[in-house]
Amino acid sequence: MIGTVLKVVGIALLLFVAYVAWVLFRASSTIGESPTAQAEMLPDKIRVTVSFPGADSGFQITQALVSREVGEALGIAAARGLQIEPYRLDDTDDPGSEESARWVKEANSEDIRLVGTIPLTADGVTTLDFPIQNRVPGDIVLRFQYERKIGMGGQISFFDVSVKDE
Repeated sequence: MIGTVLKVVGIALLLFVAYVAWVLFRASSTIGESPTAQAEMLPDKIRVTVSFPGADSGFQITQALVSREVGEALGIAAARGLQIEPYRLDDTDDPGSEESARWVKEANSEDIRLVGTIPLTADGVTTLDFPIQNRVPGDIVLRFQYERKIGMGGQISFFDVSVKDE
């Protein structure tokens, strides 16, 4: 009886170690890799082209941010796969706290948040078109969050792209 229990525990431990090794191997496959992105302002949209060498590893863009002042001046709309969604108290670690309420109010006054899921394509090039109503001179920066699931965990990272008005 004790021998059977030890065998089961040993097999479970071996499976756990194999799972951890798989997660670490999968996570390390793109460590140090970052997406490259270019953006240009066209007459009716901002086109962002993202290339990422680890796209075949299940990465997806899950959020884009633009400053509220610039976004409203542009009349920016969400790219396909994203939708405008302000931060909510549920997005914080402590939805009942005054600090969380202040942070949500401040973040929503500073940024327009676009959320969704846009898989990075297997060939490594993904194009996002953000419709705009107006052109705005000056520096425009879009901030992106991308992530992937690995086992029961995952990776979350960020990149910025400057919009060139040509």
